[in-house]
Amino acid sequence: MSKINELSFSIKKESMSQLIDVLKDLSKLNDKVLLKIDKKNTLIYSTVGNGNAINAFKNFIFKTDDIFKGMGDFDETIHFIIKSGKQMCNTLRIIASFDSDVTGKIFFDSVGTTVYADRLYLKVGSKLRQNFYGGDPRSMNININISDIKKIANVENADYSFDLESDDFDKIKKLSSSEDVINIYYLNVYEKNEKFYISVGEGPWDITVAETEYNRPCSLAFPKKYFKSINLVNKTVKIHVFDNMILAVTENSNLLISVEITV
Repeated sequence: MSKINELSFSIKKESMSQLIDVLKDLSKLNDKVLLKIDKKNTLIYSTVGNGNAINAFKNFIFKTDDIFKGMGDFDETIHFIIKSGKQMCNTLRIIASFDSDVTGKIFFDSVGTTVYADRLYLKVGSKLRQNFYGGDPRSMNININISDIKKIANVENADYSFDLESDDFDKIKKLSSSEDVINIYYLNVYEKNEKFYISVGEGPWDITVAETEYNRPCSLAFPKKYFKSINLVNKTVKIHVFDNMILAVTENSNLLISVEITV
């Protein structure tokens, strides 16, 4: 029987708050979340799709030592599948309520050529011990890495980009029909008075959100529920539009949504 490896770490209060926010955010897309930890970076993401096909994808990238302090030098890339981001988020809120730094260990072993953690252990002084057990390695696409994300999210390849402001984003969500009635939004480029504009809506209605130099009328359809999980920073977010996806980018996160060309 192979030896189970372990790494010790601590999580500062501010890092715990970040982790809680990330899990809350990602679980809106898919409750199953992957932590992919190496000595330099920690990639956290959730996906929607079957197998390697991706309908929607959202990720956050952090320096490992910014989240897990004192892990030291290690060579592995450790995969930990969180079975329920919502449940773990709620538990971490309780842990954070003790208002104390948290220590922990991650226990991992190789499955073939891939390294998986089957348990994440957290401890708050003498008050609380908490184990999180990892999900089935076969249950999630674990093949995405940071270099893939940088390649896919190369915004220089976008057809056009625009800034979505919070006021327009709020109005879009308020005007939306129930997803049981209409489950998609349309992203349109249209011409008016020899200028081109971008609008978002459901068909019966749309809101103009930006002017654009892109000079070809077109319309893209994409799932409403994924669009609603966009994060805004300082009341705005940059949206990049490709021929087969839209990409919402913030400083340390990407949200990719597959689209369908409709006209």
